[in-house]
Amino acid sequence: MRLFNFLRRAPIDPEPVSMLVSGPDGREADMFSTEDTTRLHQLFETPRERRDDCWRSAFFTACWNASVFLSEPAYFHGPDGLPYFRLNLPQPGMRFEAHCLAGLASNCLAANAGVAFFRDAADPIDCSQWVISMGDIDSLLRFGDANGDPVDAAEIASAASNLRLGRMGSANQGASEEPHSVLVGSPSREFLPPHTARALHRLMNSWGEPDPRVALVVDSQLRPSRNLVIGRKRSQFPDEKAAQFESTRVAWMVPLHRGFMLMPEDWRVREMTRLSDLF
Repeated sequence: MRLFNFLRRAPIDPEPVSMLVSGPDGREADMFSTEDTTRLHQLFETPRERRDDCWRSAFFTACWNASVFLSEPAYFHGPDGLPYFRLNLPQPGMRFEAHCLAGLASNCLAANAGVAFFRDAADPIDCSQWVISMGDIDSLLRFGDANGDPVDAAEIASAASNLRLGRMGSANQGASEEPHSVLVGSPSREFLPPHTARALHRLMNSWGEPDPRVALVVDSQLRPSRNLVIGRKRSQFPDEKAAQFESTRVAWMVPLHRGFMLMPEDWRVREMTRLSDLF
């Protein structure tokens, strides 16, 4: 779960989309599962402090096709200022218009929104049972796994293994100071799909960036080796706290383990790729 950051920022509204959609072709038989809904009710009995990796795996297995219903309005803003569609678990015997995350996932990405699961429609927004970020939904839809791009995940796992064996420095840290090749270019649509590019564009607009830009850095000594460079310098934020908070909002939009960084102080933003060209 990407925990809410309780520093409030200006809300970013989701793009308007209809949430009344059917599921992906060939998967209808698996959708709107009341058994998975029952499983979620059972899982949410587990206290938060005991929700370990096994719990998380069971949750993501059940949440995709579990039968849920929407509230009116369908979305709310979290304390991070980002939009979430509210998915409520039905109570036994109640009548409701059934939806499921499998059928809503594409629309969530189009709306640049995450989802939050609630045990009851009457629960306040600070009582969500589990929150799934936009990046997690992207991972589930594109890779069938909340752990993100398998390429990034494998590199992180390899770095962690080597670290345990004492073969290298800390995983996901800066590259060696020794001379080596670093490739800089424009991110592909596979690495930065249009829905993510659009979400980043809107976020960077909220920073006061009228023409948001990005780049891709590939460095074999970094883990992950592929990193998205955000066209904003750390020194351009009011302070370190603000820079870290906005970085958490970027992380919310991309898959788990996806590498990204703020642009180096000596870079020129005009040499980077316009985000508007990527969606």
